Amino acid sequence: MFRTRVMGMAARGVRYSSTNAYVAKASGFAKSISQKTVGFFNCATYWSKVVAELGKQVYVKEGYAPPSIAEFQTVYKQLFELAKTQFNKYSENPKALLDVYNAITRQHVLKYGAVGVQFAGLFALGEIIGRRHIVDYPHH
Repeated sequence: MFRTRVMGMAARGVRYSSTNAYVAKASGFAKSISQKTVGFFNCATYWSKVVAELGKQVYVKEGYAPPSIAEFQTVYKQLFELAKTQFNKYSENPKALLDVYNAITRQHVLKYGAVGVQFAGLFALGEIIGRRHIVDYPHH
């Protein structure tokens, strides 16, 4: 008796009526999300172009220019000299390096660790944007 009642409902299409409502609801939700996403990307594209044009105007008006070869050489020469000085200082007096190491506190580790995680996250985000893919380079 139960079987004939269920089979009769299926024959009339009653069994799948709730499924149609779920499909329609999910389809409407997906459509609204896709429309919102397209709108967001259109807005983001527009404003990125506006900012780029504004940046170009500021670059020209302020007279910005890339650094010259002499400026690069000066900066890197100063960095090299600083590194060489520090290396010589700690190679002549290793106890000074141990004193620096022992002066590190838990607060320093947490503070600089958090900054390091932020840098790593921004680097990863830049890689994702550059590849235009989250995990790997897209295969063509």
